[in-house]
Amino acid sequence: MFGFLAEEEHRHKELFETFLTEIGEPSGEFTGEYYQYLQAIGDERVFKDKDDVSAAIKGIAKVTDVFNLALTAEKDSILWYTELLSMYSGEKEAHNLLTRLINEERTHIITLIDMREKMRLAGRE
Repeated sequence: MFGFLAEEEHRHKELFETFLTEIGEPSGEFTGEYYQYLQAIGDERVFKDKDDVSAAIKGIAKVTDVFNLALTAEKDSILWYTELLSMYSGEKEAHNLLTRLINEERTHIITLIDMREKMRLAGRE
């Protein structure tokens, strides 16, 4: 299951990179502070490289820690995409893609919570 979720996140990254190339900058004016905020949550929402993953894994002591880390990443992604959704509100293609990504992240959260509960019930926390 974690392999599937990793593949999904990789696919999301590719979709998002294509989105940025095709759609470009949003219309409208946004403050420098708002862009700093977006940069901050963007930097926190994804692992930049395998060293970031290795550092995160060092803090994992239990199986539930893996689920909690994954859930936090999914929630952070929803926050990021939601912020972008407001920036691209007037652009239908961007709106559709971001809405799709948000819905997929919500599905991932449900899946992770379900898996975590099954592990707990099986006594494999």
